[in-house]
Amino acid sequence: MSTTARHAEQPLQTSGQPDNAELRLAICRAAVTVLSEEYRDALDAIVLTGSMARDEATCARESDIRRVLGDAEFLLSFKKNHQPSTGQELLRVSQRVESLLQNQRIECSIDLGSVPPDYFSKLPPDIFSYELKAYGKQVFGQADVLSQIPKFSVAQISREDAWRLLCNRLLELLEYSEDLLVSDVKQTERLRYKLVKLYLDMATSFLIFKGHYAPTYAGRCANMLTLAESGTDTDGPKDLDLAEFAKLVSLCTRMKLDPEGAFPDTPMLAARKAIRTAHSIWRWELQSLTGASASAPDKDLMREISSRQSLKQRLRGWAFAARAIGLPRSLGALPRWLWLATKSSPRNLIYSAGTALLFDVAESTTPDRDQNQCDRHYLTQVLPIRNFAELKLSSFDWRDLAQGIFQNYDRFVLKTRA
Repeated sequence: MSTTARHAEQPLQTSGQPDNAELRLAICRAAVTVLSEEYRDALDAIVLTGSMARDEATCARESDIRRVLGDAEFLLSFKKNHQPSTGQELLRVSQRVESLLQNQRIECSIDLGSVPPDYFSKLPPDIFSYELKAYGKQVFGQADVLSQIPKFSVAQISREDAWRLLCNRLLELLEYSEDLLVSDVKQTERLRYKLVKLYLDMATSFLIFKGHYAPTYAGRCANMLTLAESGTDTDGPKDLDLAEFAKLVSLCTRMKLDPEGAFPDTPMLAARKAIRTAHSIWRWELQSLTGASASAPDKDLMREISSRQSLKQRLRGWAFAARAIGLPRSLGALPRWLWLATKSSPRNLIYSAGTALLFDVAESTTPDRDQNQCDRHYLTQVLPIRNFAELKLSSFDWRDLAQGIFQNYDRFVLKTRA
């Protein structure tokens, strides 16, 4: 029996799950306590979403402290006459929840997002909507808001949304750019966690394009292993070793679901190899979405996917960007933004800059000096907000660009569908 088959037969449920369920309950109780005090009758519903709602959060115990490596994501639905909370207000409230949890010896980042009353009924057929309907948990409120989410099949999930998920996981690596070129044996825990998530959602994105998606990490791992074991897949990325990729997805699934139970001989996840694998899938997906040839350069693939955006989609993205930074600052950026709007939405411009830099760094032996693969100075020009002075190429540090791109991603992509 092959190694792949043995892994496929082993259950992915972990012995730590009962404790994780108790931890989830404590986190939800803390959130409801604080949010009820803050908003009282203005709050209509609180919904837990993400990996914690699916019982797939990565949790660890350090002495008597329980720690969640990711975060707990809550959607807050307010009544019609209540003005949704601002980002700063929600940040203050989330810090209150985190403080209450720390008193209970629990370390967990809390992510709060306010949504309008009709939010659930208007969700599009994408990955988030499907998983929210299947595994979301309403922890406060009388009306069943999750039942308002429209029903749709796996086959109806947007493939472009799957590609965007892959882009998101790639750009999240930029937050820890200083760790990317560190020797794999000295890899930081924070980068290792990001690489695990990258492999898991490479699989998510890939499986949606292949028609084998499942709404949990464990389900996707099983489908990935089955697909590799069948040996019948011939229309995927030409340079992707499917069997090796499936084994890495299996490994990362175990690391995500049971980090404390990871076997001692667990191999390191090489950052450059992970980015190269993601690049292969990224190109294959864009070729599938656009019909472009296999020889098309990355920049042409991005130009083609952006050309398919309607004027309404682009304007919606730039309107969100203007709200995010405020009217005075957006007016100052207006001439450059009008030029950028002829090219694409803020989201796709940020994706284009971030992926170009990552793919360049992954292929370069001396990224601090090599600037021939992509024009890094040009990348600063296409970001919605330029956090750079006019730097000469001879003194331009790719890590500065990485942080600038990540700041744009955090502000204009992470919290919006625009």
